[in-house]
Amino acid sequence: TASTRQIPQVLPARLVDEHLARLFDSRPATVGLLASLCLARTHPHVHSWTDAARELGLPPELGERTARACSASMTASPTDVVTALVAASGELEIDYRDLEDRVRHLARTTRWFTHWARANRPGTRPISHVYAVQWHWLNVASGHFASAPAAGAPWGYRKFARSLNIAQTQSLAEVVSSNSHTPKGCR
Repeated sequence: TASTRQIPQVLPARLVDEHLARLFDSRPATVGLLASLCLARTHPHVHSWTDAARELGLPPELGERTARACSASMTASPTDVVTALVAASGELEIDYRDLEDRVRHLARTTRWFTHWARANRPGTRPISHVYAVQWHWLNVASGHFASAPAAGAPWGYRKFARSLNIAQTQSLAEVVSSNSHTPKGCR
């Protein structure tokens, strides 16, 4: 790997389901995290699981812990896992650091949220801004909950995410790609 910018903090669920789910007994989100850490380990300057986590903007201890947990739950041969990782990495063409920067910008501003809520979810309380940012972090930027730029209660986030309908998730996802809400340098 020449750059880790195309490696998300957590491999998207679609790619985990398609390539890796049957190779581990761990939860899909944990397998997605391990996959990203494994891909980061292929960078020439990354020499450990801790380095891989740090390179992706994750808490360093998460790298070692995840590798240990998934090693114990691996149900396939290492060769099969490497083959699956190579196939999944071939579908990673987005600059995830750019997406993370866009979501961090959304965390610092509320105007976009007020506009989105008024248009898509009247009656949404301003406190839900933090949950909308977490939703972007997890679902658009494929980030890990532990590194989200907005810190809301996990139960509050889950309640918010479950309450979104398909049209609301689509319009929420479009906020990140909207040029009018994108910080300079991220267009």
